[in-house]
Amino acid sequence: MQKHIDNERGIALLIAIIAIVVVGGLLIGVSTSARLEHRQALNTEEMAQAFAVTELGLSETVANWYAGNFNFMAVMDEVPIASASPQGAGSYAGNIKRLSPELFFLDVTGTSAHGRSRQRLGTFVKLQPLTVEIEASLTTRGGVRRAGNGQIDGTDLPPAGWAACTGTDDTAGIRVPAGGMVDDGGCPTCIDGDPRIEIDPSIDDDTFFNFGDLDWDALTAMATKTGFTLTNPDVGPTFGAGGECNFGDPENWGDPLNSGSTCGNYFPIIYAPGDLRLNVGVGQGMLLVEGDLIINGVFEFYGIVIVRGSMTTQGGGAGAIHFRGGVMAANVDLDDNRIAGNAQIQYSSCVVTRAQTAAGIGSQLRSRGWLQFFSWSD
Repeated sequence: MQKHIDNERGIALLIAIIAIVVVGGLLIGVSTSARLEHRQALNTEEMAQAFAVTELGLSETVANWYAGNFNFMAVMDEVPIASASPQGAGSYAGNIKRLSPELFFLDVTGTSAHGRSRQRLGTFVKLQPLTVEIEASLTTRGGVRRAGNGQIDGTDLPPAGWAACTGTDDTAGIRVPAGGMVDDGGCPTCIDGDPRIEIDPSIDDDTFFNFGDLDWDALTAMATKTGFTLTNPDVGPTFGAGGECNFGDPENWGDPLNSGSTCGNYFPIIYAPGDLRLNVGVGQGMLLVEGDLIINGVFEFYGIVIVRGSMTTQGGGAGAIHFRGGVMAANVDLDDNRIAGNAQIQYSSCVVTRAQTAAGIGSQLRSRGWLQFFSWSD
């Protein structure tokens, strides 16, 4: 029988080469897969980061509603917004557009920290205006004593220099409940309005402490300036180095005497948790006083003033103390309000409307809270 001898030299090398190729292919596959998964994880992280920053832009804009700018936009006007997120997690930019007197659309694009991903979201925002019923130049639950050169006038008089302001809505000079005493100090013409004095039996606590869906506590919680007491703050507009309105200054209460300045549309809500004394300065917006309001010297305020206690004015020198808009003094202790010196309380429907408009806040619509326009990742 013939024997066949097989020569198997070199087979080990071939097997080794095949094994190297297979293992190398597996390693390349594993490495490629790991790299792709890592890249996918990074992209997912960047996308999540961009989405979070975009949501931050929506929530921050609504939560920190810039009433002094947004609330005075014309319909179809746009205002840009932009900011960086905390801890350097990214940034957002976009704009807010007014669609109607009460409806806005907020469009925000957020970018991740490394700029690899972007998200664009939009939401509808509804303006919730503050409603305070001002039905007289001075509404009070106690008595009123006028003296000196004090004047209380319900004639609707727009402030000088305020554009698009008219005066066509005369109201009562003084409004008091049944039994309310008004002493004109021997000067009947020093109290004017339509009527001069209105006796309103419906005046009660709700008149002074309930404002639509808000009560006194909710309204004072909205204050952007607070903590003032008997320290005689020298209030007035202040500006930054670039001429911008310095909103952070606690004594910046807006600029009613120059409506064209950067503080002209700044109408803060100011809250004094106790008695408040003011001597000099100007301000506008809403002034809320937990105790008594005492005015000495020369001071002007344009807007709505609500005092839980009583109000006393004693004008000094030739300057007049002006309250333009409407004043409400609840007189929780039923003290008399004394309007003396050179004080003047002048009704203005335009001032009241602007103060209420500026105090309005934006809130996201509950249905269709937000819309996703696009999502992009590098």
